[in-house]
Amino acid sequence: MAVLDIRQRSGYLFLAVIFGHILLISAQVNSRTGVPVLEAVTFGIFAEVQRGMSSGIMGVRRVWNGYVGLRGLKSENDILNRQLADAQVALQAQRALADRSRGLEQLLEMRDRSDLRMAAAEIIGAAATPDFRTLTIDKGTRDGLRPDMAVIAPAGVVGRIVMPSARAAKVQLL
Repeated sequence: MAVLDIRQRSGYLFLAVIFGHILLISAQVNSRTGVPVLEAVTFGIFAEVQRGMSSGIMGVRRVWNGYVGLRGLKSENDILNRQLADAQVALQAQRALADRSRGLEQLLEMRDRSDLRMAAAEIIGAAATPDFRTLTIDKGTRDGLRPDMAVIAPAGVVGRIVMPSARAAKVQLL
């Protein structure tokens, strides 16, 4: 089986000779346009090979450019996410500042409407247990606070001073 017998070899040789003869004849015959048939067929075959190679290379190029473009979009997305987070923090700070300003305006209005002597204070602490609803404020006996004084806010009375010290006071909430 490994060695071709003489009949098979002669068949292959015959096919090769016929193919060569057709090639030689087609090299001499011109088509309607005046171009040799062999040249037209060869050009047509290689043109299709070139078209296939070109479209394959263009496909690879498009995929690669898409990948590189996606990498660029990822870095741009990361930058935009960081900028968004920074903007959200800045917005939150601005809202807190606006809320604080509104609260101070309300306190000023309340002070202007009342004939009572008042002292503005800030909350500096709160009770750790929910059983005793108390706050610590930053004003004390130095500022004229005494036990059982009322603690008011623009909404009304919120508590009373339970234990004042020199620079702070504990407020029991209502």
